[in-house]
Amino acid sequence: MAKEPIETQDDRLKKQDMEARISRSEEDRDIAENRELTDDMRLELLRGMGLQTILPDIPPIPGFHVVWLSTANGRDSIPARARLGYTPVRPSDVPSFHFGDTSVQRGTQWGDCIMINEMIAYKLPMRLYQAYMEELHHKEPLRQESALAETARRIRREAQGIKADVEMYDGLEELEQPVPKPIFT
Repeated sequence: MAKEPIETQDDRLKKQDMEARISRSEEDRDIAENRELTDDMRLELLRGMGLQTILPDIPPIPGFHVVWLSTANGRDSIPARARLGYTPVRPSDVPSFHFGDTSVQRGTQWGDCIMINEMIAYKLPMRLYQAYMEELHHKEPLRQESALAETARRIRREAQGIKADVEMYDGLEELEQPVPKPIFT
């Protein structure tokens, strides 16, 4: 009795018309080539993040800027903020505040405070808030701009000293223009 030849895997592959089959990478080419998000897509992602859905807005306290601070941030610690003048928001500071899921902690290391998980509501006198914002978002950027302008002027002077051609582009003069002091809210 004669045995039939055993069909190998290679034989089965040969029976298919491999040239007619389109590769999967070609089928998915539009998807594979277009992975960059558009600005509109990114904006929609931002909207969908549900900003501040976990932490409720703290009602305004006249004369203070209010903020949630983390007890778990080693680089921006509660003691460091306390040295800057931040104090915990007490339940008596916001009598109309509906606590809901927000916890009022009594006798913690931070005193009586409004807390959600590791976040604590803090307040800063508005005069300090204005001074800090002016320093960080007005004066410091102006100092950095001034240093950039001085570096550009020094490069120009050095280039003129060796008779090299240096072209200064637009913007250097703008760095040297006075900028009005903003008001932060």
